[in-house]
Order: sequence, then structure tokens, then C-alpha cells
Amino acid sequence: MEGIVALVVEHPGHPGTPGCGPDRGLGNLSGNDRAALILMDYPNRSRMKLYARVGTRGLAADPEPAARLATPGCKGKVERGFLLPLEHLDWNCPQHVVPRFAGREIAAAPQPMRARARCAGSG
Repeated sequence: MEGIVALVVEHPGHPGTPGCGPDRGLGNLSGNDRAALILMDYPNRSRMKLYARVGTRGLAADPEPAARLATPGCKGKVERGFLLPLEHLDWNCPQHVVPRFAGREIAAAPQPMRARARCAGSG
């Protein structure tokens, strides 16, 4: 989840850049500022729900928090921060969470066996 949620002081936040998909729904916040984020940890079969109220903060003239929310390598300028003061969090039952792994995790898994095989073959 790199680059999606940043912990800023005690509240998670999300950077708003021009043309960014999440910014298109700003009108929805005027009628209902509640949000739920579901954070998945597939390899460990864990799921956390975060319940928050969404607030926005203009950052065009405030470089310090904008720099903390910026994603390294992203060309977009952070103009707005979405602040999410948490109201509640909940760990869900892992029963229906299917473990998923990134390609780099799958590639690294057999390395210890390969190292043992090399040692056994050389001795």
C-alpha cells in the first residue's frame, strides 16, 4: 500500500494531486464526510477496517505537510490533503481472506532451499 495512506502526526492522510482519481469525488464529502478504508494484508490473511471522518486541507501554500504527503517519484504537486481522524477500527475475521503474494515474495521463497541444495552438493 505504499503511497496510498500516510501517517501525518496522529491522523492518516491522503495526498490530493490535480487529476488524481480520488479528488474527483470531493462533491460527495459535502453531503457525507464518513469514510471506511479496508486495508488488506493478504500473505498474513489479515484485514483491518478504518472508520473516519474526512476533512480536507489546502496545501498549495504550505510546503511542509505537502512534502510529507508527496509520493517519491510522482510528478504531481500535492495541492490538498485528505485528513482522516479515526473514529473506530476493526480487525475482521480472516476466514475468507485468500493469501496473495507479490512476485518478488514468490521468487524469494525457494532461495533458502536452493542455498541448502548448493551446500549439500558441494560437500
